[in-house]
Amino acid sequence: MRKNRVICLFISLFVVFSGMWYSSYTKKKFVTFDHNDIEYYNGVKTENDFNEMLKSESIVNINTAEADELDKLYGIGPKTAQSIIAYREENGGFGSKEEIMNVSGIGEATYSKIKDYISVEGEN
Repeated sequence: MRKNRVICLFISLFVVFSGMWYSSYTKKKFVTFDHNDIEYYNGVKTENDFNEMLKSESIVNINTAEADELDKLYGIGPKTAQSIIAYREENGGFGSKEEIMNVSGIGEATYSKIKDYISVEGEN
């Protein structure tokens, strides 16, 4: 009887530790993104995917774009898109691309990611 209990204990421990090893082995790993490729992680679009999408479309004119067009820019969500439109209406438009950094929520990091995909009237 004691021998059966010991065997059951060993089998139980084997099953538990095998399950723990398997779950840690199959756990999703973090990935780094190569800036030359479009990559996905758990179905989430990456910066490169947004940039590739924009390359296939025209450059976004920040003086005339609607919120849904601005929302296509990487790092620009609906709230920031509305802030861009509000800034544009209050200040009579943008004189240069760099002026977009005056909008709350857009700093140098965001600007550096979108500068190649935006323009102001008459600028290419």
